[in-house]
Amino acid sequence: MKNSKDFPMINKNKMLFINLLFGSAILIMFLGLYFCFYSFINQISINVLRSSISGIVFGALVFYLGLRYFLSVKKLQIEISKESSTFSLHPFKKQERYKKSN
Repeated sequence: MKNSKDFPMINKNKMLFINLLFGSAILIMFLGLYFCFYSFINQISINVLRSSISGIVFGALVFYLGLRYFLSVKKLQIEISKESSTFSLHPFKKQERYKKSN
């Protein structure tokens, strides 16, 4: 049985959004693999700047981007689950670029 100290409680609303992000990352990876197999079976090639590129390359690129997105979401989940994580609007506030001189 897992100890509650191993997995700190995360707000259910946050977990819902994290799970949606994981789902979208897995969907992107699946679509990339699907396009690879579809391009392999049907010999799809796409013209890019007067050169013919295999559809497998584009499928692999989509899979790679989905994998990077998945790893980023995993890192976000770890950051959110920390006890010390807080949200602050301070970095988003507008800062005065120029001080008024009198």
